Amino acid sequence: GNSISYMANDLDGSHYDDELSDTDTGTDEGTNTGCPSAGCDGYEILEDVTIVGSNWPALGSGSFGGVPFTADFNGNDNTITLSSDITGNTSDTGLFAYVKGDAKISNFTLSAPAGVSVNVKNVFANAAYVGSVVGRMIGSGSDRPSLDSINVERVNVDGGSAKANSRFGGLIGQADYADIMNSSYKTADLKVTSASGNTLYMGVLIGTISNSTLKNSYSTGNIKSKSGKSIQAGGLVGYMSSSSISDCYATGNVESKGTSELSENLGGLIGSAVGGSIENSYYTGSLVKTASGSQPQNVGAIAGYINAFFTITAVYYDVAGFTDSFDHTPVYANHSEIFGYTVSELQTPTDTTLTFTPAAATTEHACVYGLQGTWDSGATPPCDTMSTTFKIYDAWSTDNWDFRAADELPILKSTTGVVLPRQ
Repeated sequence: GNSISYMANDLDGSHYDDELSDTDTGTDEGTNTGCPSAGCDGYEILEDVTIVGSNWPALGSGSFGGVPFTADFNGNDNTITLSSDITGNTSDTGLFAYVKGDAKISNFTLSAPAGVSVNVKNVFANAAYVGSVVGRMIGSGSDRPSLDSINVERVNVDGGSAKANSRFGGLIGQADYADIMNSSYKTADLKVTSASGNTLYMGVLIGTISNSTLKNSYSTGNIKSKSGKSIQAGGLVGYMSSSSISDCYATGNVESKGTSELSENLGGLIGSAVGGSIENSYYTGSLVKTASGSQPQNVGAIAGYINAFFTITAVYYDVAGFTDSFDHTPVYANHSEIFGYTVSELQTPTDTTLTFTPAAATTEHACVYGLQGTWDSGATPPCDTMSTTFKIYDAWSTDNWDFRAADELPILKSTTGVVLPRQ
């Protein structure tokens, strides 16, 4: 654990600083022994590491205006184990609290011991950005940080009594101008038991994402909210804008219970989608909505809310997880490729021809059954062009997916064509 903590003393990765005084000068200068002539720019671990107790190494200042982690970190496919709960008390909480610039975080598993669940918590007095791996990941233009080949298991994210505008993600609380790929969050939950302010964002992978990409990643974790406030929650992302999701899936449940004072947007994959796109993805979990309130409660198999500037291509969901008790309203022409089937149909190999037939229209805004919770005002959906016969997953590439046997759902390959682990 100490070797990881030392990185907090040199966030740009230029040298190794253990805060011990140099014997020749009596000062702490760190060391760059082993660095190439051009200097070092990051860290790697060469074996499994265990973080004992609550010794959470805050890599990057966990508060606004603080110093970010800007180096590279390569886990070399090793495991970082958390032995007990971790509690953050600043705005950013995560193994890497605040990441910025072109930092690259890659190739490790973050886990609790077998048979044990641990929690990453935050008790900050104001809005918090909480993820088990990264609290906030912020880039700008072409200077983009990335998260690649990270697997999180049995590490819950617990929002407790959350404050207004907090972001919670299994991997990342907030990502802006960032690239996330080949990663997963499984066998764990995101939880909020109450809220003392408006609007919470919860995504099993990422709380909020903007101007970013998410690809070749999956989640099997669950969202459990009893917030009593407005919430944007999804099996992949809570809220997204001007971003793209491709070749991803989620199988966990998205659950909201209690009395909601404000509107809620719950989606199997995305809570709210405002600009951007999703393609070649699926959802097979359940949406559980028992909250009541005077404001709209929007629940959708793919997203709770989608605006006119968001496109959807070749996205599937399990109809069993989306019951008739929810508000079913239509989507635009650029949202037309959303298909609901039973799990057994979704397990069908790609050479089987299926027919998609929407429910009969009862009004001009009800010609597509079960696709999203609410929709922006605009053009009338194209009811007369929605029925089609096609081969399931026909547009999906074997470069990104392993379709396996007839009784199995597709699983993901990485962006290098290797099947992702632990699916």
